[in-house]
Amino acid sequence: MTRTLSIFGFALLAASSSLLTACVTDICGDGTIERDGVCVPADDSPSDAKCGPGTVLVRDGTCHAIQACDPATTTEVPDPSDPDRKLCVGSGGALSCDKDIVCPTATGGKMNLCGRILDLEASTAISAGTTGNCNPNAPAADGPCALKIKLFSPLSFAGIDDPELSYDKPLKVDECGRFQITGITPGTGDFVAIAVNDFNDQTADNFLPTGIATGKTQGSTQNNLKAFVTKKGTVDAWEAAAGVELDTTGIYVTTYLYKAPKAGVKITISGEPPADVEMGDFYFSDSNPLQRKTIDKAKSDTGANGTALYSRSLSSVTPIGGTGGGLPSGCNWREVPGKVVKGIVFFQGRDAVMSDTPADPAAPPCP
Repeated sequence: MTRTLSIFGFALLAASSSLLTACVTDICGDGTIERDGVCVPADDSPSDAKCGPGTVLVRDGTCHAIQACDPATTTEVPDPSDPDRKLCVGSGGALSCDKDIVCPTATGGKMNLCGRILDLEASTAISAGTTGNCNPNAPAADGPCALKIKLFSPLSFAGIDDPELSYDKPLKVDECGRFQITGITPGTGDFVAIAVNDFNDQTADNFLPTGIATGKTQGSTQNNLKAFVTKKGTVDAWEAAAGVELDTTGIYVTTYLYKAPKAGVKITISGEPPADVEMGDFYFSDSNPLQRKTIDKAKSDTGANGTALYSRSLSSVTPIGGTGGGLPSGCNWREVPGKVVKGIVFFQGRDAVMSDTPADPAAPPCP
């Protein structure tokens, strides 16, 4: 079997008040003096021009030193009592792997995305169990530091030569499998795609590139995202059960969620379900709702994991939704545009919406 590999492209940390601390001591810049613990313009006529370097004029007419958080142990967040100031959420050292990285607040029309890399088959974290940062100049042989994340505009994606989205600061991945991407300049459309693959994708073949999409409407700062990656062995097992070479056309995977993964759902393409399994849709017989391991070619709708797999070529953007599953009256499965790209696994969780127009991005969730 020949594979063409391409790249496709994700809860705030609860912090006690003892961790919310300013990370630097206020130092008055040129043109300011200290008065009652704050920096004020030396001529008592406050304006942006009168505040010295390293300070900024705030609402009370005084100049405050610009804070800088230590990126290794803290994250900058807004001070809830004063929107002109920032606080540093600290961890007292490296965050243990059970803690989530918190993204700083995005500004200037940019996006910040933080989350974890998970194995698509088992829904478990890709983790080395240690807390150091991955070194992009010396990738590991396995674990999260053997993986690479890239960003794309998903609906315009066509292959490996597509331009990546830019971001202001170096993309961070750590040995726990957590990632932080800040200062992203969004592309066209309503989504940003996060793609995960082998770090050395020209020589390694341990994973198939796997993408998710997150909506711009979900906020410019997004935490607790789940970016998936698919092991080569997982796809080999799917292909053996399905009787077809799935990655020669590409693989679209979607899980239908209404309070939990829903059984009895059939995928729809442009509003209609495929005629039979030969039309490209496959379903799983796993009893574990978090596992996507065993394709049952005889199944015609989702099992306990609520997951459908579609592998018929969709070279253009096509509405993808679902039908069935016993939703409450007035609810439908959300319909979103998607496509299938050769050599790519694309995963998308799908909720139920309270609307007769499930393609409406503003449709509210089904209660």
